[in-house]
Amino acid sequence: MQPLFHLHLTRNPVRIAFAILLTVLCVGACVWLCLSPDMLAAAVDELDTQEDLVEGGAPVSPYLSKNFTLEYEFTVPDEQPYLEEVGVCLAPDSTDPNDDWPQYTMTLSREDEVLASEVLDLQAHFSVGEYWHYYFLTVEQLLQPDVTYTLSISCDAYYTGNTPGMRVSVHPVEEGEFSCFETDDGAFAADFSITTASLDYSLYYLPLILMAIAWIVAMFSLLGDIIWCGRRPSLIVMILFNGVLCAFFALCAVENLNNSGGIFYMDPAPILVNLITYICLYLLLYAPTGSPFFSICFVSVLLTVGSVVNYFTLRFRGTPVMPTDLFAATTAANVMGQYEIGPDPVLLWSGAMTLCVCAIAYMVAGRPITRKAFLHAGMRLAGLGGSLAFLMILNTTGGCIALQVPTNAWDPTSANQQNGFVVHFVENARSMFLSKPDGYSSARIEEISSRYDATSETDQMPNIIFIMNESLADFEANGELLTSQPILPYLHSLSGQSNALTGYVQIPASGGGTSTSEFQALTGISDRDYYATAPYATHVLRETPSLPSVLSELGYTSIAAHPAQAGNWNRDRAYERLGFDEFYDISKLRGLVNLRGLATDSSFYTSLEELAQQTSEPLFLFAVTIQNHGGYDYEDFDEPIRILSPAGDYPLATQYLNLARLSDDAFQELTSYYSEVDEPTLIVMFGDHFPAIETDFIYDVCSDEPNSSLPTHLTPYVVWANYDLEKENLPEDGEIISVSFLQSVLMDAAGLPKTGWQQFLSDVMDEYPVVSKFGTLDAQGELVDDSLDIPLLQDYSCLQYNLLSSSRSRAKAFFSFTE
Repeated sequence: MQPLFHLHLTRNPVRIAFAILLTVLCVGACVWLCLSPDMLAAAVDELDTQEDLVEGGAPVSPYLSKNFTLEYEFTVPDEQPYLEEVGVCLAPDSTDPNDDWPQYTMTLSREDEVLASEVLDLQAHFSVGEYWHYYFLTVEQLLQPDVTYTLSISCDAYYTGNTPGMRVSVHPVEEGEFSCFETDDGAFAADFSITTASLDYSLYYLPLILMAIAWIVAMFSLLGDIIWCGRRPSLIVMILFNGVLCAFFALCAVENLNNSGGIFYMDPAPILVNLITYICLYLLLYAPTGSPFFSICFVSVLLTVGSVVNYFTLRFRGTPVMPTDLFAATTAANVMGQYEIGPDPVLLWSGAMTLCVCAIAYMVAGRPITRKAFLHAGMRLAGLGGSLAFLMILNTTGGCIALQVPTNAWDPTSANQQNGFVVHFVENARSMFLSKPDGYSSARIEEISSRYDATSETDQMPNIIFIMNESLADFEANGELLTSQPILPYLHSLSGQSNALTGYVQIPASGGGTSTSEFQALTGISDRDYYATAPYATHVLRETPSLPSVLSELGYTSIAAHPAQAGNWNRDRAYERLGFDEFYDISKLRGLVNLRGLATDSSFYTSLEELAQQTSEPLFLFAVTIQNHGGYDYEDFDEPIRILSPAGDYPLATQYLNLARLSDDAFQELTSYYSEVDEPTLIVMFGDHFPAIETDFIYDVCSDEPNSSLPTHLTPYVVWANYDLEKENLPEDGEIISVSFLQSVLMDAAGLPKTGWQQFLSDVMDEYPVVSKFGTLDAQGELVDDSLDIPLLQDYSCLQYNLLSSSRSRAKAFFSFTE
C-alpha cells in the first residue's frame, strides 16, 4: 500500500544552500527577537503602580554623610512579574543654586548583582527652585516573584558645608511643601513606588511560532516535491494553497512592523480584507507576467520594503505613510540624515519571514498552469478584473464601511494599526485625486461669486513677512508643563499689546507634513475636503491662485525663502505656480549659522533682513524655518532648560523645548530690528505642526479639552507690526482658527483689499472658526455635526474644488483682482 504522503528530496546544491541560509537567518532573527527588550515590552499588559510609605534609612540630620545609604527591599507580585520602573521622591533642605550639590546614585540589585543603576541629576532640578522631584529608575525586566530585590539611594560624593541635606519624602500637598516623617528612633519615612505588570505570553511566543511554521513549509518547498496519494497535487490547487499561505505570511511580516501586536492586534474582518488585498495584488502582477512565482515574490518583497519605510515613518513622524507621500520621496531622503537609524530585530524577523514567503512560492516555480493558451489568458484576465473590482470597492467610503475597515481621518495612526498597513494605504489612495463635491455646478460658483465685489485700490502697502516656523508648538498653553525656564516668554508677552495679536491655528498634521500646513495657509484650502500629505505634488499642477499671486497683483514683490534644498516637497516648481517671483533656497541664502546641522532661526532672520533691503517695492516675504526640525537626539547640544513636571525621562522633549526657546529669542530679535525700521512692516508667524517627541509627554502636557479638536493639532500664531493694529476685523487674542483662514487675517491686519475668495474665507471664519478633518467648531466653540447640510460649508467645498480644478473652469475674477 502506497503512503498517503511523502517527500522527494532534492539534490540541487543551490536549493540546499538557500535552505541552510534561510534556516540560519530565521534562527538568528528569532534569537535576536527573544533577547530584544522590545519583544518583552510588546507582551506587557496594563502597568500597575504601587506606592509605599516605608520607614528606614539614616537618622535625620542637616547634612547627609558620604556613606549615607537608604535601602528599600521589595518583591514583585506573583501575578505581575514584569518590572517597568521603580521611583523615589526626594526633597532638599535648600534650593540655593550656589550650593554644592552631592552626587546620588539610585541602584536596583539582587544580592550582589546590579540590575540597573543611574546617577541622579539633583542640580538640574533643585538648583532652579523645585522643592521636590520624583526620580524614576527604568528597569523593564522580568523579575522572579519569590526573590527579594533592593532599591538603594546612596550619597557617593559629599563636598562642603554648603551641601544641602537631602530628604526622601512623600508627595507635597502644595507646591513648595514637603513632608519628612520622623519615626521614634530618628529614622524617616520614604515614598517609594514600583510599577509592575503581567505579561501576555501569547504575544511573546506567537511570532516565534509563526516563524517556525513558515520555515517548515519553506523547507518542504525548497528541499523536495510533495507527493500526495502517489502523485503531485494539481497545480491549480497548489497555486490556490500557495497564494493564500504566502499572503498570510506576508501579512505577518508587514504587520509585525506596523504595530507591536502584529496581526493579533487586528480584528478578523480586517485580517480577511488584507488577505484578499494581498492576493489581488499578486493577481495584478500575474496578469501581465503569467508567473505565479515571480508575482508572489515581487509583491511580497515590495510590501515588506513599504512596511519598513512605514516603520521608520511612524517612529520619526508619528503618522503612517500615505499615498501622497510617494511624491515626497526626495524630501524624505534629504531629511533622513537628521534621524538615527540602527539595526532592529523586528526588521530582521520581517525580512526572514519575507524570504520564507519567497521560498514557499517556489512550489509553483517553472510549472505552467495550463498548456492551453486561451484558457491561461482567460484566467489571467479574470484575475485582473476581479482584483481591480475589489480594489476599487476598497477605495470608496461605502466599500470601506461594508468591509468593516472604515477610514479615520481623525486618527490615521490607529486606523493604520487596526486596518493594516496595505489596506489603509490603498483605501487612502483617493486622497491623491480631486473629487467633485455634491451640489457642484458652474451656476452655483457664479451665484457665490456674485455676492462679493473686489477692488485692488489701496492707500497703504506695508512690507509683509509671513513665517512658518518648523515644529513650533506651545506646550505651556494648558499650564501642565513646568520647566526650569519659560519656553516662549516673548510670544506670551505679546498678548494684549496694541501692535500684536496672538492665538492658535489648527493645523492638519502632527509630527510632520510641513507642506500641508504651508499649502493651506497660502491657498485657503481646508483639509476637511482636500487633505494630502504632499499637496504641492498632487494639487498644485498649474498656476494656482494664492496669497503671493494676489499680493503680486497689488504691486508687491513676492519672495519665498527656505534654508534647505529647493526640491523638498516639490517647492521649486510649486512656488512658481503659486505666484512667487523668486525662491531663495539654501544655495542662495548667505550668512547662515548651523545648529544640529540646520540653519538657526536667528541667522535665517538676519538673512531675511538683508533680502528685504534689496527691493524698493513693497515686499511680501514668505519664510519657512528649519531649526526645530525633527531628530531631537543630537548629542553635542547645550540644554539649560530642564523639564520639572510631568515626571519622567523625556530626552527628545527636553532638546526640543530648548530649541523652541531659541526660536522665541530669535523672533524677539526680529521684531526688535523692525521696531527701529521706518517702513511699516507686518510680521505673521505660525507653527506648522507638533514636534515628533515622546507621545507620553505630549498627552501629559496637552490635556484633551472639550471641543478643542486634537490638542496635538494646535500651534501658536502671532501677528506683530511696528505700528498699532486696527483690530476691529481681527480675531480675539487667544482664539483658535483654522490655518486656512490665516491669509484673510493677514490681509485685514495689513489693511489691504481682499479678493472675493478672501472675503468668503472671512465670512466662514466668523461663523465657523475651525473647519478641518478633525471637526468643525462654530463661533461659540461648539462642535458641529458634520453630517448636517450646512449651505455655507457646502459653498466652501464647491469653491475649493473650483480653485484646484482646471484653470479653464475656474472663477478667476473671484480668486484674484484680474480676469
